[in-house]
Amino acid sequence: MNARLNLNIRERYGICYNIEASYVPYSDIGEFLVYFGTDVKNFARAERLVARELKLAREKRMGVVTLHQAKQQLIGQIALGSESGSGWMSTMGKSVMLYDRVEPMSETIAGIEAITADQILEAANRVLAPEQLSHLTYLPGS
Repeated sequence: MNARLNLNIRERYGICYNIEASYVPYSDIGEFLVYFGTDVKNFARAERLVARELKLAREKRMGVVTLHQAKQQLIGQIALGSESGSGWMSTMGKSVMLYDRVEPMSETIAGIEAITADQILEAANRVLAPEQLSHLTYLPGS
């Protein structure tokens, strides 16, 4: 989602100086967020473009190449994260606390590689449904 937002909003239209998406999992729920910084005059347009990207994620199944690239990026991010001793220890500690086990990297990678475009589309429709979304806006002087 980060790549899509950056390419389709920041790069193509040049109306956001920063835009990013992130996901924070919890034991019983998660938090998906999109953050963007823009001038007040571009806010409404940027918000509409973000909504359009979220709608596309709900409606358009990922192609084979895009799905492969997304999986490789995620696997790469996990691999990089495991290189940090403190980050890896924190991840393993959370895993033990929540699931009473640490999943071997090979299982994690196999799980990522097994994900289908249909599963991603189903998750996008569940997580990005308009009735599930809320927003918070900070404006200058408020």
